Amino acid sequence: MARQLTYSAMAALSFAVPQAVHGQTFGSGMSVDIAPTLDRGDVAGSRAEPTLQPLSHRVGPVLVRPAFGLVSGYEDNVLYAPDARGDAILVVAPRLDLVLDDPRHDLALTVAGTARRFARMESQNSEEFLIQSANRLDVAPDLEVRLGADLSRRVEPRNSAGTILDALEPVSYDRLGAETSLTLAIGTLDLTMGGAVERVTYNPLTLRAGGEDDQSFRDLRTIGGNVRLGYDLSGFMTAFAEVHASTHHSLHPIEGRARDSRGLNMVAGLKGAVSALVSLEVALGYQLRDYREDIYRDFSGASFVIKGEWYPTPFVTAQFGLSRHFRNSGNRNVAAILEDGLSASLFYDPTRQLRFALTGDVQHDRYRDTTTRAWRKQVTFKVNYQINRAVALGAQIHWLDQTVSGAPLVNAFKGFGGGVGITVTP
Repeated sequence: MARQLTYSAMAALSFAVPQAVHGQTFGSGMSVDIAPTLDRGDVAGSRAEPTLQPLSHRVGPVLVRPAFGLVSGYEDNVLYAPDARGDAILVVAPRLDLVLDDPRHDLALTVAGTARRFARMESQNSEEFLIQSANRLDVAPDLEVRLGADLSRRVEPRNSAGTILDALEPVSYDRLGAETSLTLAIGTLDLTMGGAVERVTYNPLTLRAGGEDDQSFRDLRTIGGNVRLGYDLSGFMTAFAEVHASTHHSLHPIEGRARDSRGLNMVAGLKGAVSALVSLEVALGYQLRDYREDIYRDFSGASFVIKGEWYPTPFVTAQFGLSRHFRNSGNRNVAAILEDGLSASLFYDPTRQLRFALTGDVQHDRYRDTTTRAWRKQVTFKVNYQINRAVALGAQIHWLDQTVSGAPLVNAFKGFGGGVGITVTP
């Protein structure tokens, strides 16, 4: 296109749609990769050194990029429960990227997986996979079309708001999704119209007390669409307004507790470079969630995504974020969880090969139909050393703490763990 189009963080305010997978590993659990999503690619945390970039293998017009990650570590509270039990863990993460070598279009296919194995607590073993296509077509100088689709099996992290109180094994679900959008550039205006659909189905869950718990009441089909208008203020800053509407349909509802609902998000904001050292995105607006069943509480109120980055030196990047979104609850009496999140990260690249990352997250979960409230805090420190184009070493340590008030629908817990790993990109 004539100029690069700028997108807002509205995706964080809506339901999940196919997104690019960053870093070498995919899925939940322990990782030693440092691959943040930053606004700039020439700053600490995302700077790519040409002499250390993995080489692609050409097969006709396609560039092939294989990768393999291996992490070994220890978790002192595997179940994230009050009665902590620790175990050693091994994580294996293969990945294959296929990219069409075309200067006008971006056509890519990613196949990735993660397998986790515990030394003693075999019930916690799990696997995830992802098959994803993400494509951008420049069909005219000022017209861009994006198409994406993905099929995956995912595992909900044990520390997530949606986890089950007495589950013996991790919660897993299958996801099928697709999205499309069309963006037209008219002078300093960008007009984007898009739509997405996803189907999420949950697998039966083994309980600590024995037996299985049918999780199909969580199965959902979601259809959504959005319209976004952006105005280029200066070449560095864009003003935007966006409306996103969605419908959610329960595929296997419990009698009288179908999670059918309608959602609406309307936001306006700014995104761009405030100065040479600061970038900022602010999206503020209104959102609602209207449930068909009277048993569930509707929601209407503020929606927001605030992101900022500061580049004080070429070796340091600071990043922060504040957001609000809904999560699919694993409790039959709670349709959704309203989650407010605050995060802050610091990236330090003292040399071309060495990178440090320190991240802190605070999340507040409100279970809409009960008195349950949960505060979850997490700190993670990572170090990564790129030996050459093909091999990188990494290590990480993390600490978590969750406190719960009201009805005990989730566990209060503390956890600590860490690991070391290697990533090979032959």
